[in-house]
Amino acid sequence: MEIKAKVFNELLSDAGISPRDVLLLRHAPTKERKLRKRLKWLASEKPEVFNAYQQTQNDRVQKMMEKKSVSGYVASFIGHESGKALFVGIYAINGTERLAPMDCLRKPAYKEMERFAEKCMAAEDSREFLLWFDLSLSEHCSSMKGKLIIEWPGEKAWCRHAESNVLGSP
Repeated sequence: MEIKAKVFNELLSDAGISPRDVLLLRHAPTKERKLRKRLKWLASEKPEVFNAYQQTQNDRVQKMMEKKSVSGYVASFIGHESGKALFVGIYAINGTERLAPMDCLRKPAYKEMERFAEKCMAAEDSREFLLWFDLSLSEHCSSMKGKLIIEWPGEKAWCRHAESNVLGSP
């Protein structure tokens, strides 16, 4: 099923979630082609490992997620093809933990995720500390996992606020 982003906001509202409380993430790692090829499989077969991938973010997205911590959500997608994204699920942001990048490797799912990467992502992170987001998969829209594709204009923007979705006709 393919829909426009505006319609996804309607699905959020129908599920009792305000689009103001949701960040949309489109996972399509450009520097990690090996991991990129495996994301759909990880989301389907090893959801805890997929989740570990998204529990740390770059500074810009980290700040966006931190503002929604404890009361917000992340709607996760995987880059499907140009201008489209495949729905993985809606994750509640339950809080954060401050970690040094290499401490991520103490998280079993993150350590397993690193096996699918070309190089150690934790070692490549030059920050002194980062936030590890406590994300839990919610039941909201779970029947659409792996079936729903939304339009995603602008390949470079891989994070956006749901409330910013285009409000044109579906």
